[in-house]
Amino acid sequence: MSELLVVGGTSGLGLEFVKARISAGDKVVVVSRKEFKLNGVTSIICDLSDAEEVGLSIKGLLRSKLNFDSLLFFQRSRKGSYEDSWQSEFDVAVSSTRQFLQSSQSMLRNDGDKSIVIVNSIASTFISRDATDGYQISKAALLHLARYYAVVLGNQGIRINTVTPFAFVKEISKDFFESNQDWNKIIEKRIPLRRICTPEDIINLIDFLRGKQSNYITGQEVIIDGGLSLSLGVDLN
Repeated sequence: MSELLVVGGTSGLGLEFVKARISAGDKVVVVSRKEFKLNGVTSIICDLSDAEEVGLSIKGLLRSKLNFDSLLFFQRSRKGSYEDSWQSEFDVAVSSTRQFLQSSQSMLRNDGDKSIVIVNSIASTFISRDATDGYQISKAALLHLARYYAVVLGNQGIRINTVTPFAFVKEISKDFFESNQDWNKIIEKRIPLRRICTPEDIINLIDFLRGKQSNYITGQEVIIDGGLSLSLGVDLN
């Protein structure tokens, strides 16, 4: 049984990950902007865009003297407008993660393997016209933040790795992928493995990177896209 601290995780991939770990018998504490209602989960409500609130949540966790095996980060800003997104993206993705990383030595258990996994976005490297500049640049900053702290915290036995997925099929978007011809073209002609990613694919990678099997891997970004980024120049016509 593992004890995990999950930042974000009330929707999307984070939610799928928490459900999978609870089903496996792990203990999970979730820090998120809204209450997480799931048997077996301890929920801490925190506005991750507010540095003071994040600091108070961290202090509460330290007072509880919980010793986690792993810290996992899934959070993203929910600001919808372009004007609001710049500061919000950095506050939620970068600044809040930095606060947790700065206290990670006290949150993680003293012995054994200590791991941190940050779920990022392919926008950390590739440009999407559908995303704001704040989203894309904050994701690039998050990647470098992970690398920096992998070096700084390495002498404490703490490993930090980043998982970078492309689009994946969620339950709510399954119909879209099945019916959208443009996506079917991408899958058929651009993704070498000829299928779209699933949450299970990503969760399996996260579990590997947080587990003992990867205890000599740190500071790495693993892109999980079925090989799409290797063939971005393929003509769809």
